[in-house]
Amino acid sequence: GLPAPRRPREPPLGHHGRVGGGRLALSALAAVSSRMVAREVKRPRAAAEKGVANVASAVPWIGGLAEIVGRYDAILVDLWGVLHNGSVSFPWAVECLEELHRLGKPVVFLSNSARRRETNLRSLVKLGIRRELFVDLVVSGEETWQALASAKSDKLTRLGGELPLPVMQAERIFVVGNGADDESFLSGLAPRRATPLAEAQIILARGCETTSGVDGAVATTWKELEVQLAAAA
Repeated sequence: GLPAPRRPREPPLGHHGRVGGGRLALSALAAVSSRMVAREVKRPRAAAEKGVANVASAVPWIGGLAEIVGRYDAILVDLWGVLHNGSVSFPWAVECLEELHRLGKPVVFLSNSARRRETNLRSLVKLGIRRELFVDLVVSGEETWQALASAKSDKLTRLGGELPLPVMQAERIFVVGNGADDESFLSGLAPRRATPLAEAQIILARGCETTSGVDGAVATTWKELEVQLAAAA
């Protein structure tokens, strides 16, 4: 059957799942009023915490896809953190894909990867994820590229048709890149080109390792990037 997922060492919800609380500031000079305020604040907070608890109890924990796979005709799967960590694929994830393939359940990878589709496909092969284990791969990097490329013709993609006209017509792009395939990403979008921030019409964020400068891409830090983006805002 399908393998059970490896439970994370940390609580699965992480920092995204914590219930905000905060501390109630009480005034020593107005004890009576403070007690009244405390009661009023406690009620909605308790209700909110109860609501979160109800939602959490309503979501069942499953030991693996084997318990629910029969309910679905196809499976959507993320990439990073689900199939691999950028360096190696997870053996249990590959085993799961193989079992889904055996069951005849089509798998589509859906990711917010900033890289193009073919680049991601090559990376998956290197990570040992065989092409026959999934039907297709949809990534935001490819959708973005197709949208920008469509501005040169009358053919608009779904995403391209929804982008603002100034974005579609912009040719000077300040690229916040990954430092790996930024140049190849822009190579098919001529006359669009990477430019310094002062000359740019739009900002294309597809990483946080480099920024486009006068002499090409230059390495950057979070602090430097924050300053640049603040200036652009």
